[in-house]
Amino acid sequence: MFRANVAIRYSSETVTGSVQGVGSEYFRVRGYSLAQGQYFTEDSIETLAQVAVIDANTEQALFSQGHALGNVIFLGQLPVRVIGVTQPIQSVSDNSDELNVWLPYTTVSGRIFRQNYVSDITVRVGGNVASDVAEQGIIRLLSMRHGTVDFLLLTQTQCAKVLLKHLKP
Repeated sequence: MFRANVAIRYSSETVTGSVQGVGSEYFRVRGYSLAQGQYFTEDSIETLAQVAVIDANTEQALFSQGHALGNVIFLGQLPVRVIGVTQPIQSVSDNSDELNVWLPYTTVSGRIFRQNYVSDITVRVGGNVASDVAEQGIIRLLSMRHGTVDFLLLTQTQCAKVLLKHLKP
């Protein structure tokens, strides 16, 4: 995943929001559902397509009439067509006031950041797989691909422990 805060513009409206380059499964993994439109596809990822899915906050901020689908917004200087709008989501880890725009990770890496590596991966483990087994599998795969352990793996359990530690009086 790639992430940056950028100026997001439509017509005379300009706001600052989070632009994230993600894979096609990101929305399912994070529990997002669509209010309207569609998610981008694997083809969008392969072709560095200039398409975006936005959240309801971004739609409200830029489109007073709430009609974002099909319109072109600018992320800095990059024009992208809005193909989907997500339902609002409530989560401990997500800022509900944040403005979010999601694009294929290849579009963000190739057209915005001009880099060819991924800085963040989110994995959802199925209910029938033990989390420690999944964690070890991920470590083995990344170590094999990288030739070394040059990454940090954080589990939801580890994040919850840190959060609880800071919340205790």
